[in-house]
Amino acid sequence: MVIPEVSLLYAKQPDIIYPVLHIVMCEEGIEKPVEKHALSKEKIKIFFFLVNDENNPKQQLRMLSSIIDIAERDHFIRDIFSSKTRREKKEIPCFLKTMFSQLSVKPDQ
Repeated sequence: MVIPEVSLLYAKQPDIIYPVLHIVMCEEGIEKPVEKHALSKEKIKIFFFLVNDENNPKQQLRMLSSIIDIAERDHFIRDIFSSKTRREKKEIPCFLKTMFSQLSVKPDQ
């Protein structure tokens, strides 16, 4: 799956108590050093970095699915960067992290 201007990296590690999600935003975009297959030439404007416990794959899939659902929305990039004030721009990653953290507390059955 390719979402223009978005990069989603994820990993599994042992003994992670809580998932870790980092969101990096760069309105000017960052050039990718590698292009292959379906990857576009567009600069990346939002990076998501997700690390979950390797013994909780369902949790990771739920979180990845949620990130993709949000990033695939029409005008996602435009809406993110339409914030006017510096404070609004700082609140965006916090809002996204809060949304995703609600998914992380569900134990696997």
